[in-house]
Amino acid sequence: MKRLNLAMMLAGTLLVSPVVPLMQPLLLPAAQAQAKSVAQPHPEAKPAEAPSAQPSNLSLAPQANRFTQTLKAYGNGLNEQGRTLKTVRSEYTMNFMRSDAWQVLPSSAVKLAFQHSPQLLEGRSSLNVLLNGRVLKTIPLNKGNVAPTTLSIPIPPSVLKPENTLSFQVDQHYTNDCEDPFSPELWTTLLPETQLDLNFAPKPFVADLARLPFPFIDTRDARPAQLGVSIDAKSDADSLTALGQTLTTLGAAQHWRPGHTHMLTPDTALAFDGNLVLVGTPQNNPAIAQFKLPADVKLNKNDGLLMLAPNPKYTGRGVLIVTGESPEGVAKAAKLFATLPGRQLLSGPYAVVTDADWPKNLPNAYRNWPGYQSDVKTTFADMGWETQTARGFTAPPIFYKWQIMPDLFVPNRGQQGSKANLKLVYSYSSQLDASQSKLEILLNGKSIKSVPLNKPEGAMQEELAVTIPTGDVLNYNDLVFQFYTFPEKVDTCKFVTDVHVWGTIHNSSILQIPAEVRTPMPDLGLLNDGGFPFTAFNNLSEALIVLPDAPSQTDLQVLASVSNRLGRQLQGAKTHQLKVVKASELSDADRSRHHLILIGTPDENALTKRLKGRFHLLVGSDGQTGLTEKDEASLQTMRLDQNQGLLEAMRSPWNKSRELVVVTGHDADALAAAGQVFEDEALFNQLGSGNLAVVRQFSNGQYKVQTATHIKKDETGFVYENELGPKSASSGWPLWTVVLAGFFAIVGVISTIRLLLKR
Repeated sequence: MKRLNLAMMLAGTLLVSPVVPLMQPLLLPAAQAQAKSVAQPHPEAKPAEAPSAQPSNLSLAPQANRFTQTLKAYGNGLNEQGRTLKTVRSEYTMNFMRSDAWQVLPSSAVKLAFQHSPQLLEGRSSLNVLLNGRVLKTIPLNKGNVAPTTLSIPIPPSVLKPENTLSFQVDQHYTNDCEDPFSPELWTTLLPETQLDLNFAPKPFVADLARLPFPFIDTRDARPAQLGVSIDAKSDADSLTALGQTLTTLGAAQHWRPGHTHMLTPDTALAFDGNLVLVGTPQNNPAIAQFKLPADVKLNKNDGLLMLAPNPKYTGRGVLIVTGESPEGVAKAAKLFATLPGRQLLSGPYAVVTDADWPKNLPNAYRNWPGYQSDVKTTFADMGWETQTARGFTAPPIFYKWQIMPDLFVPNRGQQGSKANLKLVYSYSSQLDASQSKLEILLNGKSIKSVPLNKPEGAMQEELAVTIPTGDVLNYNDLVFQFYTFPEKVDTCKFVTDVHVWGTIHNSSILQIPAEVRTPMPDLGLLNDGGFPFTAFNNLSEALIVLPDAPSQTDLQVLASVSNRLGRQLQGAKTHQLKVVKASELSDADRSRHHLILIGTPDENALTKRLKGRFHLLVGSDGQTGLTEKDEASLQTMRLDQNQGLLEAMRSPWNKSRELVVVTGHDADALAAAGQVFEDEALFNQLGSGNLAVVRQFSNGQYKVQTATHIKKDETGFVYENELGPKSASSGWPLWTVVLAGFFAIVGVISTIRLLLKR
């Protein structure tokens, strides 16, 4: 295979071979040949033994080849009784996705459960079920299905797309004479038992790097992602960093979707029946050695290799191999994978990374969180929100996710007179019934404003000032606009339509909050607010994880969980530069520059031992837990047993503007419980404001997180923007202007004194 060095301007000078076919058409035959030589396990390789006992919370249940989505679970606009479709004509839609890894079978169906008003006219009333605009079935609404009825409606696989819309439309009447379109006699209810059943067979795995991060993270598969990871516990910092960067990259693709990361030993990894990531050199990770390189690949000592292969245990699943002839090569391969411009240049089953000169001056990613309000004043458009229109008198609400940067601090939140302001720009149609039509604004389910839509000619770009008590504003808010649009002069003896009535919310609307950029640290609750402050630089360039010098399998599992969670908290970063070191290798420069996460029991992490005098919550060698101060009132509700995991945040002793989080426990079981906070979505969401958290495991296997504040006065406070990261252009005057202003001020004072003396 020919080698070709390809400079990638957006990510330094990572050099990859083979190159993109579009850039080198002459290499297409070679690329096709590579596709035929997908890495396979050695024929003589036998399946590994079943994985050794893992923590019970990490057990993997086989995934059945069936996807079910119930109306009840879907939840959009539903109550416990389901969704009721009212008026003469009404519609309800639910969206779902079909994974590219599925071959959907003809046995798939919509299981429809419904009932309707007994007053509906037979012959004039019907329920249509549509998939992507195609009618699957028309159901007459008659006396035979007034009571709860269930039907199975087949889904033709050919109708399915990657993104699909399932619609339920009713046309219902209760009289042949003059008819009130809003009569309470007009209703059909979709019962919550209604569900979508997709049966499928997994498609054969295609080894193509261009499809990454698929199938390791499948954004069209709503089932929890199951990812196996393997690295040798004796790996050096380069390989551990490669693991961290690989998992943050996969975590960023996973984002809000549920999933679990399973740390496997190298000798048990190939028994895993899901997607698998192998990191390290073939010499220290025997699982990698089980896969053959293509015949034309010759790696030099410091070359890295990204390679895909089908999982020998599970059809349709793949193996991502991040390897090289040396740890330096492993690091190069991971850096390529963790750089979006780099991944976009990949194709085929493997890529050899021949050089990696990581750029010294990366673009500043500080506070660059797309979709978040990062300043005190912003427009909807600045947050990526689109102008939206609601049409008809049964239109669903217009929904926006209002997310505020966790370091936008409201000093007097909740106090009298402290208000946020919304300058709303909206429009609505003419021909509305002014006595009934209105716009309602809701924040987090609470109605905060209602305005009539009473102009006969309608309104265009109307402005409305709305004040919101800051006590009602959270970091993550649901901002909802519900239009109630009723047509005027409804004649019950004529056909009624509502397509001409509408309301629009414009993205020129403005949100303003009385805040300033500053961050209260230490606070574990900030982790639950987008991973702050570790993600303040959205490429994780100032986040560092410290492992024990001889990490255990539990330490590696916690590393995998923490790395994946940090990646899931990122907001559109194009590079992931999380760094991992062992305690004895932590340099003075690194510990001063970075926000640190320490993993390990007190007895195994040397750095934890050095910081022992700074902990508020201590775990003794006998497993007893206590506080360093006499006042234990803030923790009196916490039951502190030796098998419970502990998380503590503190100011870094090496840099007061950096945070240090310790993930620990008395023994491996307690440490695993602490790591479970980062693995489990429900537990992670339990992290509240405070610097201490205890993770309790109950006899039934369930966990609970309790957070409290117990901070010495000299170890808490606010860190301002210029202390945590670069100072914004608007937050201060350049030094030369200050010097110049000072000079003129001194001259002015001297001139004034001389003038007074002359008098």
